[in-house]
Amino acid sequence: MIPILLNVIESSDVLVAGDAAKALGQIDSDDTIPALLKALKSGNPEVRLIAAHSLSEFQSNCTALILPDLCQLFHTKSGEDAFDVIQAIQANCKFYNYEIAHNLIPPGKTLSLYIAYPPTDEPLQAQLVNHLTPLDRQKIITIWSKSQILPGSDRAQAIQQQQLHTADIILLLISPNAIADTTIYHPEILPALQRHRTGQAHIIPILLRPTDYAATPLSQIPHLPKNGEAITTWDSPDAALQKVAETIKEMAMKLRREESRARE
Repeated sequence: MIPILLNVIESSDVLVAGDAAKALGQIDSDDTIPALLKALKSGNPEVRLIAAHSLSEFQSNCTALILPDLCQLFHTKSGEDAFDVIQAIQANCKFYNYEIAHNLIPPGKTLSLYIAYPPTDEPLQAQLVNHLTPLDRQKIITIWSKSQILPGSDRAQAIQQQQLHTADIILLLISPNAIADTTIYHPEILPALQRHRTGQAHIIPILLRPTDYAATPLSQIPHLPKNGEAITTWDSPDAALQKVAETIKEMAMKLRREESRARE
C-alpha cells in the first residue's frame, strides 16, 4: 500500500496527490515515516503541508531519527514545513533545544520578555527564568523582571514601566497574591492586558498557584500550563515549568518567523 501511495503522490493532479498524502498520514505505522519524509520534498505545496502535519502528529520516538534529514531541508522550498515538523518532534520527544543546537533559529530581532509577579512568588519566577535561559543565551529573547533593579534605586518605577511598555512578550505569573497585590495588579497586569488588546504585545498568563482565574479580566486569554493545572499542584513543578518554557519558545520562534517574512 505505501509504495502505491508514494507513486500517487507524484501525480500532477493536486487533489489526487493531496489525498494520497492524507492516506499515508492515516496509516498507523512507523513504516510510513520515510514515505512522509519523501512527500515533504514534493514539488506540490499541498502535499508538503499534509506530510508535515502528519509527521507532526506522530508520537513515536522513531521520528527523532529523521531530524538530520529535516535539517537538510531547512534551506530548501520545504524549509518552513520542515521547521514546523522539527518543533513538533522535539516537543513530543523532548529534544528541547534541537533547533538551537543545529543553528535553525529563524532570523529576526531579539524579543524582549517581561515577567510580572509578586514578591512572594520570586522563587518560582527564578525557576522559570532558569528554563528560559537557553533562549536568552541564543539571543532569541532578553529576559527582564524587577529582580534586576538594584535595591534603593531612585528610578526603579520608571525603569519598570519602560520595560513593561516596550516588551514584545509579557509573562503574567498568576497566583492569589498576584491578583490581590495592588502594587502588581494595577501597575503591571492591567497595563499588560491593555497592550495585548491593542496588539502591541503578546501576554501569556502562567498559573502558578490555584486561583479563580475565571473571575479575572484575563479569563478570555488562554493560560499555561495547557492542562489548566497550577504549577504548584504538579508532582514535579520543574516538569510543568519546562512545558511552559517550551510553549514560550514556540511563540518566540513564531514571532521571529513572522517578522522575517514581513521584511522579505
